[in-house]
Amino acid sequence: MRQIIAESASRIIGRDIGMPTVREWLQQWLDAKAGANAETTLKKYKQAVDDFLAFLGSKADGRLESVTQRDVIDFRLSLRNDGKSPSTVNQLIAKIVSAPFRQAFTQGLLRHNPTAGLPKLADAGKKRKQAFSHEQVKVLLGVTDGDWHGAILAGYTTAMRLGDVTNLQEEQIDYDNDVIAFHQGKTQETDEDATVIGLHPDFRAWLESRRIRALSGPVFPSLAGRASSGKSGLSMKFGRIMAKADIVSTVIREKSGKGRSVHALSFHSFRHSAASAVFKGKVIEQAQKAVTGHKRGQTLKIYTHVDLEAVKAATSMIPRLGGPS
Repeated sequence: MRQIIAESASRIIGRDIGMPTVREWLQQWLDAKAGANAETTLKKYKQAVDDFLAFLGSKADGRLESVTQRDVIDFRLSLRNDGKSPSTVNQLIAKIVSAPFRQAFTQGLLRHNPTAGLPKLADAGKKRKQAFSHEQVKVLLGVTDGDWHGAILAGYTTAMRLGDVTNLQEEQIDYDNDVIAFHQGKTQETDEDATVIGLHPDFRAWLESRRIRALSGPVFPSLAGRASSGKSGLSMKFGRIMAKADIVSTVIREKSGKGRSVHALSFHSFRHSAASAVFKGKVIEQAQKAVTGHKRGQTLKIYTHVDLEAVKAATSMIPRLGGPS
């Protein structure tokens, strides 16, 4: 009888009694994530959900079970047409869009999961990001001065992202222990989730040559805060610095739709350079991770001596470049 009533109600009002709409269920899934994930992660989830609901149009307010695998495939195609790479699309579908439907299937709200069994997009012949060579870094440093010189030095010796470098604060540098403790802008929110990396001798030398023993404030005042909006032009400025240094970067993905062109060499390549230097030093995996961001659920003040030494040992394997400029 319940089944007959549910089917009758479905025909009359467009959805089953007790069955949430697609929008209601996805919002409930998002609400459950609040407090369990970092704010940056929640924003990524919400953006993916909003995009999917917008794609569904009026169907978003229909029955949850009305979503078919054809809808998911077409949404995936729309993401590709907007210029997103196969790997990005695969992550959005498999990690975010699929999750609430898997949960609904597990709880018995769905008889079929529309995202199940969907193969990942192939990325054959993918061109990957490259790392700056030791000589290329020296050339970059040779054509810059001031904050950009220091930022490039910081990128190479810390493997920090451009936004984290330009927003680096003096109080985040522990000169006594030769480490830097900061929060990665893309992934970390709280003091309990800090990243600690070693302070490279070359970067320390540059800092000491510029410092008027300030205890707080941005390390790179002319660059601070400009990378937070994503429209600061810092990446383009770095591209011009590369051109000045006669360093050519090939395009590994052309701009398509709302996407942007991706180059083999960019400021992000310093992360690869640092990791490569540590790898060539044949250090253990844990130490290699340390040089690109030693993530740990403790603040610096409760780090053990062994932890600090391991982090600094990883950083020490990055080759020296020379004195400050």
